Amino acid sequence: MEAKNRDIKHYHALMMFLLIGQRPGDVLELQNSDIDFHRIVVCFRVSKTSSEFKFPIYSKLEGFLSDKMKLSEGSDKDAYLFPGLTDSAVGQAFRKIKKRLA
Repeated sequence: MEAKNRDIKHYHALMMFLLIGQRPGDVLELQNSDIDFHRIVVCFRVSKTSSEFKFPIYSKLEGFLSDKMKLSEGSDKDAYLFPGLTDSAVGQAFRKIKKRLA
């Protein structure tokens, strides 16, 4: 709740890290076009290995994407899911939340 109350963009990013379990840098690079609701997958480009793979959209992830992030098949395909967020910015926000909750 603390993240959600502080900054909704950081909250969404942290939830995506949790729900998908991929490297933060790779999640932060996702665009709307990488989410295929028709095929029920998220297409990732893994920066560390320069490979691509498809991650299944399971029910909890689908609910988060559509209900919380308000994404759908009609979303602007070229838009990034987390514009302006970087690994370091999200990491710093996470550390601040962690410190406050300790």
